[in-house]
Amino acid sequence: MHVSVVIPALNEEKTVVDVVRKALSFADEVIVVDDGSTDRTAELARQAGAHVIRHPRNAGQWSALRTGFREALRRGFDIVITMDADGQHDPTDIPRLLEPILEGRADLVIGSRLRGRSVTMIPYRYAGIKFFSKLLSTFMRVSLTDVTSGFRAYCSWLLKALVKLMRERQYGILEATIIAWRLGARIEEKPIKFVPRRTSKKGNIRFFLNLVRVLLRALMAHLRSSSRLKAITYGLVFRPRSSQEG
Repeated sequence: MHVSVVIPALNEEKTVVDVVRKALSFADEVIVVDDGSTDRTAELARQAGAHVIRHPRNAGQWSALRTGFREALRRGFDIVITMDADGQHDPTDIPRLLEPILEGRADLVIGSRLRGRSVTMIPYRYAGIKFFSKLLSTFMRVSLTDVTSGFRAYCSWLLKALVKLMRERQYGILEATIIAWRLGARIEEKPIKFVPRRTSKKGNIRFFLNLVRVLLRALMAHLRSSSRLKAITYGLVFRPRSSQEG
């Protein structure tokens, strides 16, 4: 299977070269989506070997990811890894995320910063991760410890659905998880290494309030009619459940 790494980036000239070069050791291609950077992120990523797409202005992290997803699908990749450009995610964990999909056990693999290990993290962020993970685990009846992690592996059928169904431009991580579950995707977690950055680009309170907003909207969508979702699943994605259950 062909593997692409999609990296959204905003003003990450200090770290993007190292991330791209390391990721290329574990994937067939790296796609960097420069989301309106004002520094040399795009130039340096291209020099490091990435296929670079530039947004003329900042459109939001998940807008950048959808751009990367479309490009990866257009180029025929079977699996897409998503990771940050700031060095928090270790590319040497990529094979661990790929394993469940390659072995046919999962459609979405989430890299967990909390599963099976202790991690140094700002207390409010740790509490937020635990809160959202517990809430979604209870709702979806799936044991998850880190639903806000952006270090993930997606199979191509799921990417096609996310591109069509997702609406959130910035805080889409929970929406993507809920849509995957609603589509019947098999979700698995794998422990990953994590290096927290010294300063966060995300506003502390605003970040979590926006996650709550996205979560509530996604849950309300689940409670409403799912006819469009079924059309995506059975008509466009062409992945009937029976093929998974047989």
